[in-house]
Amino acid sequence: MVIQRIQTLYLFLAFIALVVAMFMPVGVFIGYGNTDFYEFYPLYVVLNGVKDYAVAGLFTILGLSAIIALGTIFCYKDLLLQIRLSIFNIVMMIGYYGAFGAMWWIVGGDLDASFKMNWALGLPIVSLILTVLAIRGMGHDRKLLRDANSMRLRD
Repeated sequence: MVIQRIQTLYLFLAFIALVVAMFMPVGVFIGYGNTDFYEFYPLYVVLNGVKDYAVAGLFTILGLSAIIALGTIFCYKDLLLQIRLSIFNIVMMIGYYGAFGAMWWIVGGDLDASFKMNWALGLPIVSLILTVLAIRGMGHDRKLLRDANSMRLRD
């Protein structure tokens, strides 16, 4: 018997947060003198009206993480695999912030500008928290199944 409960909702909400984060600007580089604004998206940076795709790796990480979050929902028959995929997804989201920091440092150094964060930069953290909550639900379901099996074996 397989139980699939609240973790499906958590994983689906994590998927939605990652998809929204893929297409929203994560911040703006503001040139000194407040004359130049450069929008920083996970797929590209808009520099003087021209899209520079040097940061497309961030989009790729978010896309893979979103696919894993959605795919994890359908692995409900194997709770251990579902937990492992969720942990891998958490590692991917942490890696996103490492890659973002590197891209921010490189692009910011080239532009010589200050950086203002956007709310979309926090969406992978929201997704990470939702994935942790889903893992807790999966662990609870594993315990319920283990207890049910031990009760059935005693009878």
